[in-house]
Amino acid sequence: MQVQVKKENEARRGSALVAAIIFIAVIASLGSSMLQVDLRIGKSRQSMAAQQQAFFAAEAGMSEAYVHLMTGLADPAIGTTVDVGTEGTPKMFAGARYWASVTRLDFRRFSIVATGQEDASVRRQETILSYAPNGLFQYGAFGGAGVNVAANSMFDSYDSILGDH
Repeated sequence: MQVQVKKENEARRGSALVAAIIFIAVIASLGSSMLQVDLRIGKSRQSMAAQQQAFFAAEAGMSEAYVHLMTGLADPAIGTTVDVGTEGTPKMFAGARYWASVTRLDFRRFSIVATGQEDASVRRQETILSYAPNGLFQYGAFGGAGVNVAANSMFDSYDSILGDH
């Protein structure tokens, strides 16, 4: 009977080692998976930060182009463009680069296109600006040789209480 007990002990001898190796392999694979997820999250955060920095650089370009337009530094003729920095010679903003262009679309409207770049992230913004009439003569009709008014039009002078024109 002792011989049989020894054989059973010899058969179970390596089972704890096999179980420990399987357990360690499972733990190692879980750790490796968690490390990969953490690395992906880190890269994603860096990418988001670069995209946000590029967005803010484009905002800075938009602001600078607007200031140039309002102060008269950028006053393009209709259909032409004035650049505030270029892709080849960009302006800097907190480590990021930006450039913008101001285009006069017609007598009252302008287009500002600003681009910001941080590493490989590029963000572009565009806005259309328009002058709004705000003077005394914004609703006046003037003509050197007269003004033709259609029959169904309404015409009123500056003070209708005084009577007819």
